[in-house]
Amino acid sequence: LKSLSLFTDQPVGQFPPIDMSWLRFPLLTDLTLTGFMFNEQRLVEDFIIRHGRTLQHLTLDTCPIHIGGAQGTPPRTWSTILQRFTEKLTKLLDFKTVRRTAWGLHEVDPRIDLLCSYERCLTGYGYERGKNNKLPLSVLQADRVALRNLLRAVNNRRQPKGLTALDLPELAVTS
Repeated sequence: LKSLSLFTDQPVGQFPPIDMSWLRFPLLTDLTLTGFMFNEQRLVEDFIIRHGRTLQHLTLDTCPIHIGGAQGTPPRTWSTILQRFTEKLTKLLDFKTVRRTAWGLHEVDPRIDLLCSYERCLTGYGYERGKNNKLPLSVLQADRVALRNLLRAVNNRRQPKGLTALDLPELAVTS
């Protein structure tokens, strides 16, 4: 198996948890995840990292980090995950993130500040879709820097192959 696309129109990864620790695809080069939530258990994250020696294309479509009821700095941040991706996904040539305006098959929100999002759970049975997720600007800034670093590493691999460089997000973060 070289290409894998896993899709759910409802968020999974926190409620219900998704254990992909037993899944290994030694030839996987292309992975698209839609509707998977990252969290402090790192199950989805570790699944991606396990394929770092072969993975060339990664798309995260509406894959936020679940932050529960955390106030302030969440227990797991995008900057931490993206730093791991930069270090471990050594063959990555393409990285995309997409965010839908609601769970399910909805329009894509093109705003770059929504590339790496966070979600709170509403009593375990629903998600706020980014509402009232006021995070410290330092967290958002660190996320943006880590995303730029990942994309720079990817661009460094793309250049010798004659591939167009991926756009880097602006560093300025607004509240």
